[in-house]
Amino acid sequence: MTTQGIIKSISSSRLSSYRKVFGCSTDEDCIHYYHWNQALSSELYILMSTIEVCLRNKIHVALSEEVSLKFNGSVNSNFSWYEQFSFVEVDKKGNRKTDRNGEDVFTETGKAFRKITHRGKRNLNLVPQIIISKLEFGKWSYVLSAKKYNNGDLIDWNKLFPIIFPHFIGMESDKHQIIIDHIKAVKNWRNRLAHLEPVWKFSDVKDPVTGKVLVPEPKNKTEVLKRLNAEIRRALNLLSWLCIDTTNHHKDTKSYQRLLHLVSHDGITDFSY
Repeated sequence: MTTQGIIKSISSSRLSSYRKVFGCSTDEDCIHYYHWNQALSSELYILMSTIEVCLRNKIHVALSEEVSLKFNGSVNSNFSWYEQFSFVEVDKKGNRKTDRNGEDVFTETGKAFRKITHRGKRNLNLVPQIIISKLEFGKWSYVLSAKKYNNGDLIDWNKLFPIIFPHFIGMESDKHQIIIDHIKAVKNWRNRLAHLEPVWKFSDVKDPVTGKVLVPEPKNKTEVLKRLNAEIRRALNLLSWLCIDTTNHHKDTKSYQRLLHLVSHDGITDFSY
């Protein structure tokens, strides 16, 4: 296959960002960085999947034990806690919203659970492990933001967050959002990976209140590598808050060493495919 044939199969528009950011002077340069991104994506997938599985399992066990004790009077590490969570929309007065048929109007997280647990109105009676494994990664940050149980009691996140994230130093209620923001950032990166988008592309990080740019969008190779290393550290921070042993194990893998090499100047320059 000719270089032009390869460019055509990938598409010039898809490679345009590579030309701009990496300063590619030839089509061969574009293909080099395109394959580098594929290799980078492969190693990131291992890190992202490790975080996702660890996160959902830690949340599931903590909520299972808390909710089973609260509602059943005994501790169960594999309990359908989501059935006790209020994933129903409420109005300004705090009343449950219903549709024209008198049925509850579920939040997006509630809809995600219902999509897994039901076919129409029929409960599939799936075991909790199946339901947890099928819930989209992006919904977990919303689970951690849920406010109440179905009976109206408040969910005690001040008790639960230190159990789920035992290695987060200085855990206070005002620090919960820091953890949730880390989860959302990893989720956004993981989604780019899942959708086969360039995993080195990042937008500006802005202050949520003032809108001031805190971390600018990378505009050249040096800035790309700097941002990639920062995002890897952030992802590892999240994993370390969940489980130190899993974090250290991942750092010892050849995959992690390949990842660090790929996001170094030598690694991106000397990369071959």
